[in-house]
Amino acid sequence: MGVKLFLTMMCCGAFGQWGGAKAAAQVSEVDPSGLTAPRQFVTHHTGTFGGTLVHYTATAADVPLEDENGKLIGYVFSFTYTAESAKNANARPVMFIFNGGPGSASLWTHVGGFGPKRVSVPAPSDNSTVSARLLDNASSLLDVADLVFIDPIGTGFSRPAGDGKLEQYFDVRKDAEATAEFIRRWLAQTNRWGSPKYMLGESYGTTRAALTAKYLMGGVDTGHLPLIAMNGIALLGTALTLGLPPTDADFVGFLPSQAATAWFHDRIDKGGRSLASLVAEVTQFAQQEYAAALYAGSLLPDGRRQEIAARLHSYTGLSENFILRNDLRVAMRPFAAELLADSGQSVSIVDGRYTGGTPRAPFDPVSDDPSLTRTSPFLLDGFMTYIRTYLGVTLNTRYETTSFVANGQWRWLADNYNLAVELGRAMRQNPALHLFVGQGYYDLTTPTGTAMYALTHGGVPMNRVSVKQYESGHVIYITDHDQRQLSADLRSFVKSTQN
Repeated sequence: MGVKLFLTMMCCGAFGQWGGAKAAAQVSEVDPSGLTAPRQFVTHHTGTFGGTLVHYTATAADVPLEDENGKLIGYVFSFTYTAESAKNANARPVMFIFNGGPGSASLWTHVGGFGPKRVSVPAPSDNSTVSARLLDNASSLLDVADLVFIDPIGTGFSRPAGDGKLEQYFDVRKDAEATAEFIRRWLAQTNRWGSPKYMLGESYGTTRAALTAKYLMGGVDTGHLPLIAMNGIALLGTALTLGLPPTDADFVGFLPSQAATAWFHDRIDKGGRSLASLVAEVTQFAQQEYAAALYAGSLLPDGRRQEIAARLHSYTGLSENFILRNDLRVAMRPFAAELLADSGQSVSIVDGRYTGGTPRAPFDPVSDDPSLTRTSPFLLDGFMTYIRTYLGVTLNTRYETTSFVANGQWRWLADNYNLAVELGRAMRQNPALHLFVGQGYYDLTTPTGTAMYALTHGGVPMNRVSVKQYESGHVIYITDHDQRQLSADLRSFVKSTQN
């Protein structure tokens, strides 16, 4: 799927026992010489995760980046959680986590999914506007791994410094190089070279993870010898193909997610089928009859065209006339606008369960998306409360959740190709590297069908890939049930791939 269009847009409860925020330490933002200096905030906490009591240190801090000549070019601000009770830190896994955008900070995965605190957001059927609630996140992965949430330069509190320029980081390859360098420096600063190592990327973060794996493994085209071997990489909402426009293979991949969304909104006859069985049925039809019909192009007989349109109607709820007018190829944006148009509603392409009024021109892909507008304010409110109250981060500078400057200036690859090739290469170089792929049934942005096509056509050894689907959208962990299931699956993934 060509994902540039979307990726450039993204984008009262008891607080429990935290053991108090002890002795938060801050290094001044400006050193005596007037140059920008690293910042650091350290606190100590206690929580129960995965049924295990964990005493841990939270470190919110800058990590400096240097160029090949040793000159300072930037600071990457990250949030690190490390268990204090580990007898041998080098035996404890560490997971590096980032979001997408490409110009997005990590707060979604941080307080939405895997950090020690979690922000509760409205479910798809909940139209309330209650204040954000911070909850103890019993599903955080802190019981099995230390966690490092990375905000790429230009997002969060991360910033260029010294000889660095902001725009130099707005580049597919430079972004991955900086991420690889951050990981190397973090491991060096903490002396964690022996730890089992993992990356988790969401949305464009999966693109970042694929290329970062390349730079970590090294090679002539990276300018480095092999540096760091990962144990595992987790991809959530997989975006590995950057081409424009969508191809017939993409439309084949779109169909199961469109059917799932129509199923959720009762726009098709469920016929006693479960969601999983419907998706399996539609996937088989899409890969066989539908793919053959699209391949035939103008040679497809009129009678067969009508038959395919009727099947597509039965799976998507769209009218046969609408499907025929679109030449049997309905992209995600028209699908989202058309599915509930007769009731004056549209569905989110981020999460097809969320609905909103039909937007008027000019269309804004962020403020007109029901999922983003219903969930993002809660996450930001909760995140800012959390880092100030519990982590002692008292910075008054803006926390850049999503940089539309970065998105607008982002330099994409000139030679569009399937980035699963880079994952395949890294996995061939490192036979211990495993891949976890998590996808939401209602994700109309990075559908499962297109993700699987990318992986199976990228030379990835599929015997080392674990694929899980959830009754959720692009942001899998947005609902409590799916967050618990996803965390349980990731916990199992980490436990099974440490050696």
